[in-house]
Amino acid sequence: MKRAGDCADALSSFQPVQPVQPVQPVQPVQPVQPVQPVQPVQPGQPVNRPSSAGAGRAGIGWAADV
Repeated sequence: MKRAGDCADALSSFQPVQPVQPVQPVQPVQPVQPVQPVQPVQPGQPVNRPSSAGAGRAGIGWAADV
């Protein structure tokens, strides 16, 4: 009984080491998908302007969506 009491005293006096919190692994940053460059509007073809603008807008929206 005395030995058990000594063990209890030893355990109570012994300060347990706080477990080190595991370092959370840093999540790898997803590579940013490069925005496809808008094709330059060829001079003399003003009809391509709205289509290229629409494509650029769609590209930006697609990138933001992802």
